Amino acid sequence: MYRILCFGDSNTWGYNPVNGLRFSEKERWPGVLSRTLGDGFRIVEDGLNGRRVLDSRSSFETSLNENGPLDVIIIFLGVNDICFESDIRIDDILAGISEMIRIIRGSRDSAGDIAAEIILIGAVPINEVQVEDCLYCMEAEKIVGFSEGLRHLAETEGCGYIDSGRIIRASELDGIHLEASEHRKLGLFIADYARTFLTNANLNNSRKNGN
Repeated sequence: MYRILCFGDSNTWGYNPVNGLRFSEKERWPGVLSRTLGDGFRIVEDGLNGRRVLDSRSSFETSLNENGPLDVIIIFLGVNDICFESDIRIDDILAGISEMIRIIRGSRDSAGDIAAEIILIGAVPINEVQVEDCLYCMEAEKIVGFSEGLRHLAETEGCGYIDSGRIIRASELDGIHLEASEHRKLGLFIADYARTFLTNANLNNSRKNGN
C-alpha cells in the first residue's frame, strides 16, 4: 500500500471561505484524492491554518516520524509566509522548502532503502477581485514569483511539481482560500498526477504490501 502525506496550510486543512468553518473530509482535496485513488493508497492529512514554511521544521519532522513510513510527500505551502511577512524574500521561503526536501532525503523507510518521493504544489494565485478587502497582506506578484521559483527548485531537486494556478482559482470571497469546487478539481488532478508520478518513480514494489 502506498502512503501519501499531504502537508500544507489552510487550503489543505480545508478552510471554507464562505463561513470560516472546515470542509468535510469528503470535500477537502486530500479526501477527494483518497476516494479517487481508492484501494492501495492511504492518504494522511496534515493541514494547519496559518502554517508557514519558515516556522514548520519541527512540526514537519514530527509529522514524518508519526506518519511514516511514507511513499510520497506532497507539500503545499508558501502563501502564509508571503501574506504575513511583507518584507520576506522569495529565496528565504524556497530555502525553507529546500530544507524540507533535505530532511526527507535524509530519512529512510523502515527497510532502510529509499526515501519518500516528493511533489511540490505551487501557490494558488491571488484572486485580485477582493484583494483590497482581504484580511491578509496580499502580494500577488510575489506569490506568482514564488511558484515560478518552486518549479525551478522541483526541477533541480528531481521532485514532482504541480502548477495549481492552471487547475484552480482562489475564492472571490477572500482572495486566497479554495471553495469546494476547487478542492474537488485539485484532488482529481493530483490523483491522476500521482498515479503517473509513482509509475515513473518506480518505487520498490515490495512497499505496496506494507501498512
